[in-house]
Amino acid sequence: MTVPNKLARYVEWLVGGGETEMTVNRVGWKQVGLVKEPGRYMLRFGWVTVTAVDLEVWSLFPDATFALYEVPGDGKDEYRLGSVDLNTPGSDAAP
Repeated sequence: MTVPNKLARYVEWLVGGGETEMTVNRVGWKQVGLVKEPGRYMLRFGWVTVTAVDLEVWSLFPDATFALYEVPGDGKDEYRLGSVDLNTPGSDAAP
């Protein structure tokens, strides 16, 4: 998404009172090809950086998914992994 498009969406959000539905894209280990080393990987939507910590989470919780967040840059589709959902049995249960 270009800077003008991002700015237009932000202005639209402000004018609308900030009450728009936000979509968070998530990615799992299988979707990044079960990678075994930290690095920068090309996926169908852009480049994703996977860290050693991300891989450690996936080694312990193979079904975990991470939120993708866009890295500001020179207009290329660059992403990092953010918050994690471990997807463990009973993780949706109320305390």
